[in-house]
Amino acid sequence: MSSRPPIPTGLNDLQIDDLQFFLDEIPDSMNMEVIDGFFCALVCGPADVPRDEYLPPVFGGKIPEFANQADRDEILGMLGTHYDNIGNILGKGQTYYPFFYADMEGMVTANDWVSGFMRGIDMRRDAWQALMDDELMKPVLALHAEYTSRLKDPEGAPTIPAHERESLVKQLIDNLSALYQQFGKGRSAGG
Repeated sequence: MSSRPPIPTGLNDLQIDDLQFFLDEIPDSMNMEVIDGFFCALVCGPADVPRDEYLPPVFGGKIPEFANQADRDEILGMLGTHYDNIGNILGKGQTYYPFFYADMEGMVTANDWVSGFMRGIDMRRDAWQALMDDELMKPVLALHAEYTSRLKDPEGAPTIPAHERESLVKQLIDNLSALYQQFGKGRSAGG
């Protein structure tokens, strides 16, 4: 994929940069692409996950100590805005364009995103189990299979050809709304 999809409108570029800078200072925290996939799974999934349960993994296992209440409110507020933005867009039946990082050549692998999505599934694995064979999950699972193989061999070449990857990413984007409509729409807000 040669062009980067639009950044979700819930956070502006400066907020995204500030949030990523904060996360970069915390060992084992998620990056914005992982967070986006993680939140998409939580919003689209068949079971609620409360905020106090899903926020610690964002920070590598526990919510960090903040310098002051204003910093805490700002960081957690930005995360809440991003989560809510995903739900608002999908709730309106609109297309949500995930946050993907591109490599130096401008290619989107979506590997971090699917890693985050699978981590979101793991928050309620039992509820998702029946959905794992659903046609809507195929792009996520195909990209995730490549991601796990690349973890085993980081220097190895991508196993999905560029044109096929682009098609899978487009399907993934199209399927988010359908996943939300089919599974997440009837739940209460988790954020």
